[in-house]
Amino acid sequence: MPSAPVAIVTAASKGIGTACARLLAQRGYHLALFARGSELGNLATELDALAVTGDLADSAIIERLVHETQQRYGRVDAVVNNTGHAAKGDLLTLTDEDWHRGLDLLLLNVIRLARLVTPIMLAQKRSGA
Repeated sequence: MPSAPVAIVTAASKGIGTACARLLAQRGYHLALFARGSELGNLATELDALAVTGDLADSAIIERLVHETQQRYGRVDAVVNNTGHAAKGDLLTLTDEDWHRGLDLLLLNVIRLARLVTPIMLAQKRSGA
């Protein structure tokens, strides 16, 4: 009998991330939840999920998330690569550093996580939500 599918959900502590996590749990997924805030623990308890806190810009934390997911569940079938928002402000007042942080948040975290989970999903020959 195949095991229940497993999904990683980032920015899971509120909003869209929380809604996705709850929906996936209702559909029978085991979950690995990731967010910055300590409020993630409450959702993880509610959904009997793995919780990892940290910053998506930190590659070591992303590696830990994937490793702990593999250790706990033995697989990864889906990823909801949700994120916060980039820098807000006027074009003329945002610095290059603000733009780089925004690119890191909106683009590079997607690439970092995809590089780690894609080989796992390909080896399983089963993926998607």
